[in-house]
Amino acid sequence: MAETNTIIKRLMPFAGHPRSRIHGPAHWARVHRFGQALSEHLDLSRDGTQCVAVFAWTHDLARIDDGGGNQHAHDGASLLDPAWATVFPDLSVEQVELVRTAVRYHSDGLTAEAAYYHGYFDHLGHDDDEVIAIIGCCWDADRLDLLRLGAQPKSRYMSTDGWRKVLPLAERLHQGRSDE
Repeated sequence: MAETNTIIKRLMPFAGHPRSRIHGPAHWARVHRFGQALSEHLDLSRDGTQCVAVFAWTHDLARIDDGGGNQHAHDGASLLDPAWATVFPDLSVEQVELVRTAVRYHSDGLTAEAAYYHGYFDHLGHDDDEVIAIIGCCWDADRLDLLRLGAQPKSRYMSTDGWRKVLPLAERLHQGRSDE
C-alpha cells in the first residue's frame, strides 16, 4: 500500500469535506495507525488488515460537514467505488464489499457482533468470525480516535478485545493535542 501522503493526495478529490480538522486527513491517518495496531493484536490476515487500512482512509470521505449522524456513512458506502477503484485497485470484490459494509454501518453505534446479529453482514460470503473481527477492528480504530474530541471510548461500543491494548497508543498520540 502506498505511503500516507500519497494516499491522502489521491483521496482528496473524493472528499466531501477535505479540510475538516475533525473528520479529515489527520483523522484518517490516526484511524489507520490504530487499525494497523489492532490488526496486529487480533492477528488478522493480510486481506483483513488491508480491509482495515482501506476503511481507515475512506470511512469519512462522504462527510460534507462535521455534524453528527450517520448519513455520511450510508452515502459513503454507495459513493466510494470510484475512490476504491482509483486509489486501491488491488482490492478483491470480496474486500470491497466488506469495506463498503464497514463504512455503511460504522456510525450506527453498534458493535460488530450486534450488527452481525441484526443481519447487517448476511450478504458477505466470509467466515462469520472473520467478518466480525475485521469490521470490529475497523470500528474500534475509528472509535479510539474519539480522544481527539476529549471523549473516552466506551467499552459497550467497542467490538474487539484488542482495543484496550491500543488505547495507550491513542492516549499518547492525543496527549496535549485535540485535533492533530
